Amino acid sequence: MKITKERILEIIKEEISDLTEKDDASLSTKTMSNTQRRKDVLDRLKSADAEFDSLEQSFVNQFEEFLTNLASQPGVSLGNHKAILQRIMKVLQDKISQDETPKEV
Repeated sequence: MKITKERILEIIKEEISDLTEKDDASLSTKTMSNTQRRKDVLDRLKSADAEFDSLEQSFVNQFEEFLTNLASQPGVSLGNHKAILQRIMKVLQDKISQDETPKEV
């Protein structure tokens, strides 16, 4: 079996990408059935604690509704925009983590 130079480079890029995407702001490329999605949502709701207040719950619900409506539009595939979605998640994570870090006096 012959492997091309382009394929080797592609494999290397995929492996590097996998290594760099191991933080919380990464999206996995997998499929999910409606049943599994419902189960995951219910599990997430059951595990919510006091740190996850009603305002935050509302924000999460609005984000989920926004993404669901966006993905439901004809011709839209969020999978084609994984890179920008990951960047948005990373910016949110970095900004919020930075704002929540205690300031030294």
